Amino acid sequence: MAAPGGGGERRISSSAIGEDRSEFALAALFKQVVAAIKGEEGNPLLKIVHNRLRHSYISHRVADIKNVAEVAMESGNSPRIIFSSCRELVMEVEAKKWFAIMQTKERLKEIRAAIADGL
Repeated sequence: MAAPGGGGERRISSSAIGEDRSEFALAALFKQVVAAIKGEEGNPLLKIVHNRLRHSYISHRVADIKNVAEVAMESGNSPRIIFSSCRELVMEVEAKKWFAIMQTKERLKEIRAAIADGL
């Protein structure tokens, strides 16, 4: 995949996609992909925020089921931590949409093919 404005092509190591499916290997691969996405001036277009997906899940789950104690048990947090660190204002309708996101089998095949080709 050519990196826009990056002055050439940047490829993701296919060795990172091997059999190792540990969270560390997947995190390293994710960082490679994010680093490869550059703007016209070569600046990164994405920023990784620590635990952002986890916090988003917690916020949307609270909006969906309206039970902070249950979400705290599911996520390994206390209700106090959820209110102080994780919880963002999310409407119930947004939560329903967030949890309805699913990849089709066809899209997953496309993603796997792109990864196999070294992005």
